[in-house]
Amino acid sequence: MFKKTSKVFLYLITMLNAVGKFVHRTADLTCVRAADIVLMLDQSTSIVVQGYDNWYVNVLGFARSVAGAFPISPDRTQVGLMKFSDDIEVVFYLNEHGDRESLLRAMQNININLGDTNIAAALRTAREVIRVAKYSALYQKRAKFGKL
Repeated sequence: MFKKTSKVFLYLITMLNAVGKFVHRTADLTCVRAADIVLMLDQSTSIVVQGYDNWYVNVLGFARSVAGAFPISPDRTQVGLMKFSDDIEVVFYLNEHGDRESLLRAMQNININLGDTNIAAALRTAREVIRVAKYSALYQKRAKFGKL
């Protein structure tokens, strides 16, 4: 099971490092810095070879724990979520959930579509999602206050 989920964790860690900080969630740890985070979840067939619990418990559970470690609000941290296999699906954009509770509810039961893995297309799509200024809290802050 670790081998199947480690690929997903690697993608998530890579994206978190891209915004400047990896978050290890514990009961009393919360990241207080603002960030735009796009979680990319690999939904290829290899993820569920041993059963769908791998997706619903491990992948979504890990994504929820990462997202839950940030103060979610329009002017602090925003989280977008994508699923990828052969096709790329933006589940929600950075600005769609303005608080932690609604974000975590939205992440609770995301379905898996299966298929082959196309990480290159997922990374291109993520870059475009982050670049869209109207979705990005950090972009809006930079425009208002200069470089952060």
